[in-house]
Amino acid sequence: GMNYGASSEKVINWDDIETYSYDEATIDRVVGTQEAGNYLLFSEIPPGKPLLGGLAMPLYAGRSDEGLAKEIKAKKYADHLPQDQRKQFKYFKFCPATNAVTAYHRECSDFHNLNPRFNDEHPCKPKGNSQASCPNSGCKHHDESSEAAAKMYAGKM
Repeated sequence: GMNYGASSEKVINWDDIETYSYDEATIDRVVGTQEAGNYLLFSEIPPGKPLLGGLAMPLYAGRSDEGLAKEIKAKKYADHLPQDQRKQFKYFKFCPATNAVTAYHRECSDFHNLNPRFNDEHPCKPKGNSQASCPNSGCKHHDESSEAAAKMYAGKM
């Protein structure tokens, strides 16, 4: 059934995740057929830890609910980003998620914590998952009542 669950999966520590060259062959090879997941796009290789040191912050944080490789590749041609932004994407990191709600929670965390320059609006909820709530309690997309319902629901799993 639908899992509205307040995710038990930890927020990603992007520092521990490998950085790859942003090209179609590499994306196909390393991401493969993974469905749900998260990714960051960079213009330069993030230096040693920590990512939050500000030297190579991600330009864009995104997620996919049903086709991660395709979603990452599509950002090269995405109409909602100006071309001068898109051509700055040279490197990426990615992390699989078990489902769309987990990927949404993580994308929200990346949006709030990393403040990527090219993300101009808050992540959208997964399709058909209006119960999903941003985990950041100061955010207008955070909904205490749906979080409580999600925890109750998750407890029944």
